[in-house]
Amino acid sequence: MEHKRSSRGGRSSSSRGGGEEAAVATERSKYESKIRESQSRLTKYTAENDRLLDEVSNLRLQMREMKNDRSELVRAHHESMSLLAQVSEEKLVEFKSKSEQEAVESKSAQEEALRTVLEMMEKDCEDRVAELDAELARVEEERERAA
Repeated sequence: MEHKRSSRGGRSSSSRGGGEEAAVATERSKYESKIRESQSRLTKYTAENDRLLDEVSNLRLQMREMKNDRSELVRAHHESMSLLAQVSEEKLVEFKSKSEQEAVESKSAQEEALRTVLEMMEKDCEDRVAELDAELARVEEERERAA
């Protein structure tokens, strides 16, 4: 049995006996109940804290993965832009070469057409000269006959 001194002059409280012990037991029971309640809350808050720490850790992992994915996407974008520029340059050179080739072919075709036209005009001129020569010969022949 535990003995407490009363506030009245240091006498032992054992004289009161069971009533005080019951009050102490009741108080102890209240405090133990509050302690259990506090421990229960502490356990609950600790579990919630652990869950939140896990969630933060997972979010950090996801952020790291997203940064890596973003870096990979940026690298792939730069690579594709570089390839696009290279292909565009090649196509431009090909188009320029093709255009130059078409220009040469067009010039050749124009020269050929001009040559053909000139040959036809030359033939027409030769025919006309032949006609005029024939007409002149006929006129001179008629003059000679008339003279």
